[in-house]
Amino acid sequence: MADSIFRNRENLAWLKLRGIRISGPKLGRKPKVVSSEVKQVERADNGERNAIEGSYGVTKRKYGFGLVRTKLEDTTKSAIILQFLVMNLDRRMRFFLSQFWIRFIDLMQAVNLVAGYGFQSVQ
Repeated sequence: MADSIFRNRENLAWLKLRGIRISGPKLGRKPKVVSSEVKQVERADNGERNAIEGSYGVTKRKYGFGLVRTKLEDTTKSAIILQFLVMNLDRRMRFFLSQFWIRFIDLMQAVNLVAGYGFQSVQ
């Protein structure tokens, strides 16, 4: 998958030489008749592309990925790696804490310590 700005003859030849399939419209005029198989492949590619672009948007908005303002190549790579590390740690911590609280509340209900505090079982 590549943005349309990268879809030029030189890049397409480079990809074809290495056996890499690129999704998106062909260069030149659109064909008058498009087979159902081609439409199905394009639809699947667009769905995959939307999921990837959505994760980029979340990364930029929630984790400040769009705020990288480093000048040197090594510093930029370090900043990007650290932001992905933080993103993955955040996801794992949210999962861990949710599982911890579910088990904690179930344990408290089993011991009858939360009878008057309004906790309800999470199923």
